[in-house]
Amino acid sequence: MSKVKIFVNPFFGNEPFVFGSRIANHVVGRFEEEGQEAEVVLPHLYGERQQRILEEIGLDHFKLDPEIARFYKRIILDDGDYRHHLEDISIYARGAQEAIRALMPDIDIEINTGSRFMLGGGAATYYVFPYAFSQLLDRLSQTKALEDVVKNVDISGVKGLALEMEHDYDLVFIPSYNTLSFDDKRQPVPGEISTPPLRPLSSVVHEDIPEDSVYVMFSGTGADYERLQEQVEAYKGQGRNVITQPWVPVEDVMKLPPEVVAHENVAWVEGRAGFGTIWLCQQAGKVFTPLDYRRLPVPDDVEIYFNNQTLRHKGLLKATEEMKASFPTMDGIAFVGDKIFEHYCAR
Repeated sequence: MSKVKIFVNPFFGNEPFVFGSRIANHVVGRFEEEGQEAEVVLPHLYGERQQRILEEIGLDHFKLDPEIARFYKRIILDDGDYRHHLEDISIYARGAQEAIRALMPDIDIEINTGSRFMLGGGAATYYVFPYAFSQLLDRLSQTKALEDVVKNVDISGVKGLALEMEHDYDLVFIPSYNTLSFDDKRQPVPGEISTPPLRPLSSVVHEDIPEDSVYVMFSGTGADYERLQEQVEAYKGQGRNVITQPWVPVEDVMKLPPEVVAHENVAWVEGRAGFGTIWLCQQAGKVFTPLDYRRLPVPDDVEIYFNNQTLRHKGLLKATEEMKASFPTMDGIAFVGDKIFEHYCAR
């Protein structure tokens, strides 16, 4: 019996490849329980950092493919300017899809964590992300505060590509607390399933961490690095213990993986308002202090603007309690992984 081949197709930054890999690993486990081998491949986008992060979460046995990674470079917000990102999707997304499909024609399952293209070609495709891209584009085009981002950009063309993909996904998984949760009238896209936070439950942390520590979470996209570095220095000047991720190039701080946020002596988390950090704080029951959305010198990913709106509209801890009452488990990785496995096997 041939191996089931799973492709994790991520958006930019750390969290999409992290939670995508975790879901893939859960699916692999379900196949192995049935005596079926499976393997996972994902693009090698971030060099040693990506390898180190996968090693920290016990998934360094997954295949990181540098050849397919080169087709992502023009559509993963490489220069931090969201305007260029939208333009590049129109130009390069279809070419990336065709090139990677030619390199990997035998993929059985695609776990798409926000990628701006999908493989298709017969693979079962599951979209897992905190928003549907077409709905984000609608919000972007309607938001006066972001009108400079869409100026001279063919939003309708990009939305057309997004709708094509959304039509072809087998299932869509979006957490019930998501990027657009500030809009109480948002309607689900076809095939959408609400989920708990896309992160495992927190484990007991045995590290020796001083009381009243703050974890400053740096973004895997490189966005807001200077602002966060200034916050680190300010907290150090106050005599407070600061923790950052091990790969962050700042000195005289504790370097520990994000999972230590669950430690009782971590008082709060500060960082860019990405949902990877939000999910972490939900599972750990921690207060999160987000940075404001950055418009200059170039506009950041607009998801961050809307994530901040959601955090203001409904507080993180309140939303977490509502999710606990709505789902049989708060482990979104297992929740989604089980549904992908069951759907794939029933095809």
